[in-house]
Amino acid sequence: MLKLQESVKILYTLWIYITTYMGGCLEVNSEKKFQKHKLRFFPDVTLDSVIIVSMVNQILIMICSFIDEWNDHFTPSNIPEFKDEIIRFKTVMKPVFKRINRWSNLKDYRNTVLAHNFRNKGESILREEVKAMKTPLRPDEIFEITVLLNIVVLELMQKFSNYIALEDYVDMFAKVPKFSSVVGADKKEVELIIKEVNDLISVHYQQKESI
Repeated sequence: MLKLQESVKILYTLWIYITTYMGGCLEVNSEKKFQKHKLRFFPDVTLDSVIIVSMVNQILIMICSFIDEWNDHFTPSNIPEFKDEIIRFKTVMKPVFKRINRWSNLKDYRNTVLAHNFRNKGESILREEVKAMKTPLRPDEIFEITVLLNIVVLELMQKFSNYIALEDYVDMFAKVPKFSSVVGADKKEVELIIKEVNDLISVHYQQKESI
């Protein structure tokens, strides 16, 4: 039970950070005072771009940590007493992670650009190589992956509510923005993934539920 509680709370906490930073990006982007404020020593750079890039980098780090927890710790082998429940839940969430995994260089970007100073196993990473990485860097991509993780966590809290106590998280949960839709070119893709997840929920859970 303890391992399940730890893993779910870690996933939940990472999601809190991701959605909070995402909400911060949206607010900064909408405030003209940040857009007009130019840096003293870099007059071509505005304050909004600095804040948003910093928060996006944090979002990417947290997303990688979320995926690591999902793949390495929230697993049937690591929590065998809840093997069936975890297998069923992961089966339902396959469409979400199938999409996320298409950003195949996400962890490479985290490791080489955000954490290890443009080096991979001692070898330098050139600008062209970084640009070629399949990583969610555009605003619509960051927003899309945030929505996808919302799908996972909101269902996670529901499906495992009988096994974990989240009293300490209730106030925090209520204050965090819940992104349930995405704007831009990827809206149809997200809607399709939500439909696929709902279809799987209806198959793998006795009572049909929807996001």
